[in-house]
Amino acid sequence: MTNKYLTKFVFNNFVFIFFLMLAFFEPDIIYLKFSYLDYFFKVILVISYSISLVIFFENFQFKKFMNLIIIFFLMIFAITWIEAKGICWNSTMTEYLSVVAMCIYVDAGLKYNFKKMLLSLIIILSLFIFINTVSVFLYPDGLYQIDTTYSYTKYWVLGHKNFHIRYILSDLVLIGIYFSIYNRKIRLLGYLMLVISLIDVVEVESTTGLVALICFVILIFIGYVWKRKFKTKIFNIFLFFSLIFAFILLFNIQQYFSYFIENILGKDLTLTSRVYIWNNAVDYIENNFFFGQGVLDSATVLYQLSATHPHSFYLNIFYQSGLFGWLFTCIIIYIASKKLAKIDNRFLRCFLFSFYFVVFLMGIVESMENMLLIFPLLLLGDVGEIK
Repeated sequence: MTNKYLTKFVFNNFVFIFFLMLAFFEPDIIYLKFSYLDYFFKVILVISYSISLVIFFENFQFKKFMNLIIIFFLMIFAITWIEAKGICWNSTMTEYLSVVAMCIYVDAGLKYNFKKMLLSLIIILSLFIFINTVSVFLYPDGLYQIDTTYSYTKYWVLGHKNFHIRYILSDLVLIGIYFSIYNRKIRLLGYLMLVISLIDVVEVESTTGLVALICFVILIFIGYVWKRKFKTKIFNIFLFFSLIFAFILLFNIQQYFSYFIENILGKDLTLTSRVYIWNNAVDYIENNFFFGQGVLDSATVLYQLSATHPHSFYLNIFYQSGLFGWLFTCIIIYIASKKLAKIDNRFLRCFLFSFYFVVFLMGIVESMENMLLIFPLLLLGDVGEIK
């Protein structure tokens, strides 16, 4: 397809791209409590997937970096089909399909009208974060509660307390990208969302969210006042936190930071039972070391891990796709890292570096499965093509 009619139509119509992006960010409360709204989101999600497929073929080029990311997720689908004797379309599988679709939209948006797409994402995320913070104030004990065997039973519009930071980080980095490329007046919205976000994570007592937000702000501040370029590539950060996680897993090095963990963070040395979950995951990784198990249904994962996911981004890669998937991830991040390091816009480089630093830090204790923008934003190494 050479005329690319659908691609041009999508990125030249703000309302259309707004609804296509909205499909990817259905708040937890909707699919748990409002079935009719959940159906609406599912319909526009299917439409969004279908349109992304057409856009992919309209803009297909064999040597695109994005194709590596798509191959990685296709590999996970294939492993799931083989190991699990079929594909279970649970929330994780839907998230992965959404990541692929979002990569396609970002890749095409960079060449056609990234500004409209970026602005629609900012409006969606900022609105949901604001509504969620209002729900936190009005219902400090949770907007609704779920009887589970887990620690978290209090849920708000965006889910339980540790889910909020994933929306918050995504919104703040998108505002930062818009600030860096298009219009610096949006910084006022950035300040407002930062205050709202800080109130949110403090009110729900999310240690993970608070540490992530503080680290993000500190790194942005350093990048803003320090005129020199961030020389450290995000691949090095990825390897660094991978090693930190490996040392915690193998040698329990968290005991040497017991004062900070117990008295400052208010956690125990099992990191809220995560160490037990990791050990359970390792037992199953040993049985499928090279290719993993794929994406299993929630009941099976709960039986294996005593949790719904491995509670580590790094371990989750091994758990689902084995050593092969881990090496593939390293290749993707390495190539993206080299591209991102060449960005001339120091503000853009600073926001992206800070985002990935915090994501990889959080990845020690969180699987990050529903952090939709981790892979799509790697495509911004082609920032020279932005329109």
